[in-house]
Amino acid sequence: MTSRRERLAWAALFSLAPATGIAFATAKVGLTTLADPLVVAAFAVTAVVMFGFMFLAASVGSTDVPQERFE
Repeated sequence: MTSRRERLAWAALFSLAPATGIAFATAKVGLTTLADPLVVAAFAVTAVVMFGFMFLAASVGSTDVPQERFE
């Protein structure tokens, strides 16, 4: 299994590509630049949501996540 640091790094890496694509698509559809607030918001929201999904997906079955033990 991977460590928490590795899961964070992979989640960050794999969340940036879709977020960049969404930002470029938003800029193209809206006929604006990448500095437009709507484009920046689309990038930020997509990056955060994808980061959360990727981190949670990588954390399933992880051994360094504390488990409750019932005796």
